[in-house]
Formats: sequence, structure tokens, C-alpha cells
Amino acid sequence: MQTDNKKSLKEYFHNYFKTKKEEIRNYGKANLIKRLITIGVTLVLAVLFIVIFGKTTYYKNEYTIIMNETYGIYGKLIKAKVTSIDDIYYPSEDERLDYTIRITFTAEILKGDKKGQSVEVMQYLNDYTSHFYKQVKDGKRIYIVEENTAENGEPTYYFAGDSLSYNHWGGIIALVSILIILLLIISKSKGLLTIISLALTALVIVFVLLPSIINGINIYLLVLICAIYVIAVTFILVVGINKKCLCASLGCFSGLLLSGLLALITLRIINATGYYYQEGVEDVVMLFQTSYNADIIIDLKGLVFASTIIGALGAVMDVSLSLSSALKEVYDNSKETSLINTIKSGFTIGKDMIGTMVNTLILAYVASDLTFILWIMEHRSNGFIFQSEYIAVAIAQALVGAIAMVLTIPLTSIICAFVYNKKNKNKELLEEE
Repeated sequence: MQTDNKKSLKEYFHNYFKTKKEEIRNYGKANLIKRLITIGVTLVLAVLFIVIFGKTTYYKNEYTIIMNETYGIYGKLIKAKVTSIDDIYYPSEDERLDYTIRITFTAEILKGDKKGQSVEVMQYLNDYTSHFYKQVKDGKRIYIVEENTAENGEPTYYFAGDSLSYNHWGGIIALVSILIILLLIISKSKGLLTIISLALTALVIVFVLLPSIINGINIYLLVLICAIYVIAVTFILVVGINKKCLCASLGCFSGLLLSGLLALITLRIINATGYYYQEGVEDVVMLFQTSYNADIIIDLKGLVFASTIIGALGAVMDVSLSLSSALKEVYDNSKETSLINTIKSGFTIGKDMIGTMVNTLILAYVASDLTFILWIMEHRSNGFIFQSEYIAVAIAQALVGAIAMVLTIPLTSIICAFVYNKKNKNKELLEEE
């Protein structure tokens, strides 16, 4: 049985590489070289963009505030591993003050100047926090807080058991690995290019967009530049430089410009300010401005605009590229090449996209705000929904994204009609993959 499996696997790879060789041979050596050069130049320019325009933040702090019962601990997070649980103390009814459980354990520090050192750590839980703070377990890799407020100068170590106390990246890395493997297996070379474009998109957001916003650069212009970068890099890498890429890019950017204009009008109509802290929402931007660094002045309305554009970008890119590809196939396999028929075909294909894509976009926004929606249902009256700017902005973002996506269909259809339809259909076109 095992021999048969090895034989089947060997035949699969043999047939795969054989098919690939035939595809490359049919594609043509000149076209292959041109495609490789295009990919190489695009990657170099994309990386240069990130390096040149990438910025650092004004303020970095290795210390954090860990809430422990009714008081806060201001200290440094340190990665450690629990080596033993030494004591679990349950005070009597008369002794209970701030905690109902006190846990003493030993942990080995895994990073920093004290790497390898074993320290005694305390965790306190009460009837309230025990419902959502995790009790420490032996063998777990955790983050402990080092507080240097003791009179003898020796640091004291605490473990809160909250969201900051654990490393969340193990699961994220596993999911990313699964996605990469599936893309490579199913989409092969296209999947590899998709992974590269996704990585470049993430890099430009992390190293260009977010730090530039913190550094006070005009958000409105910045988000449009980053959007153009994402559109160009993604389409050139995945599709190549050809008419399909041109149509998808123009259609996507046209839809994005309309969504930007609509977002500006909408934010003015709903009187958006960007300040949600009075509504019970922990606004990190507000905390940055008031608590940590007075030099950081962030345009909160601009930030709402940026989040609206970024949220719509993915859906608009999907629609424009799918429609451009479909209309290219329609044009290549149809005897009728009139502008009107191509536009009609685009509208017909687009109708099927609208239903699922609008639902997808709206559900994505609902999912992102689900926690706050539940918080409102539990803590505020129904009338608060009509007073909350947070809710109004979330609904506006979803609607602007949906409208932009719907408008992208006719825009892309018209662009494809003019780009694909030439007087001489037999004229040699740029090679498609």
C-alpha cells in the first residue's frame, strides 16, 4: 500500500513538471523572460518604495500597565516559562480583601539580560477576574510583569493571566502556514505571486501607512498613494502587464476614487468627529493624544476616512479583476466585438457578483464590530444606537464600501469595452498567461 502511494506521488510530480514544461514551451521564451523581468522590476520598486517612505514612530515604550484586581502594575513584560506551581492559597472569608486566590509559582526567564534566571511570580484572582483571567499552568510559556518598586531594590514579578500574558502568534503562524501551503498547492505559481503581493501589502501598511499617520503626514493623500501601490503591485505580480491588468487597475482606481469622494461627503453629513471615548469605547488614538505623547496629533476624521478606503479596497480589487478577466474571455471567444455588447456582458456578469460580494462586505464589517454591538445591547438603551457616532461610522463604512463595489462594475465594464475592442480584432495583443 505504501509503495503504491509513493508511486502515485511520484507520478503526480512527474506529470506536474511535464505539464509545466509544456506550458513554458507554449508560452514562449521571449514572453517568459519578459514576465520574469516584470516580476523582478516590480519587486525591486515595491521594496524601494517601502524603504524610502518607511518611517519610525515618535514613541516607543517597553513598559506596560497590567490591571491586577483594583490596582494597576506598571512594569516591563518579560517572556518566561512556568517551571513549577509552588502554592495556591485560598484565604478565609475574614481574610478576603482584594483576592480570593493567590498563586505562587516559579518561572524561568527566556529573554533579556536575565535569561535563564528563575524567579518567583505571584498571581492574584478574585471572583470577578477568575471568569476571564486564566489561571497559570505548569509548563506554559507566558509573559510576566517585572515591577521595580520594592524598597530593597529587588524587582517583584506578577502574572495577570489576561490577554497580554500569553503569546498569540503561535496560532497565527500556523494559520499563515496553512494558507501558504494551500495557495502553493492549488494555485501553484500564481499562488506564490499572491503570497508575495500579500506580504508587500502588509509591509506597506505596517512600515509606511501606520507610522506615517503617527508622524502627522496628510492621511487623505497618504492612503490614496498606498492604495495605488497595493493595486499596482498586486495586479502586475498576479496578472502581468497586459490589457487585463490595465482594465482591472483603472476600474479599481476609479471605484476607489468614487468611494473616497463618497466617504468625505458621508463623514460630513453624519457629523463625524472620530472621538468615541465618551461612548465607552477604548480609543487607542485618543489615548495616544492625551496620555502618552503630546507631540502626536492625529486627524481622527482622516483616520476614519483611511479605514473606509482600506476596507473597500479589497472588495473593489476583487470585483475589478474578476470582471476584467471574465470580459477578456468573452471578448476573445465572441465574434461580436461591439462596445455595447461588451458593456452588456459586464453588467450581466456583475449582477452575479453583487449579491455575494455585498453580503460578504457587510458581514465583514458586522463581524469586526460584533463585540461593541454586544456591549451596547448589554449596557445601553436601544436609543443609544441612533446617538452613537461609532455605530454611525461603522454603518457608513460598510455602505460606502458596498456602493464603491457596485459602482466598480459599470466603470470596469466601460473601461474593458474601450480597451479590449479595437478596430482590428486580429491585431496582435499583449500575451496573457
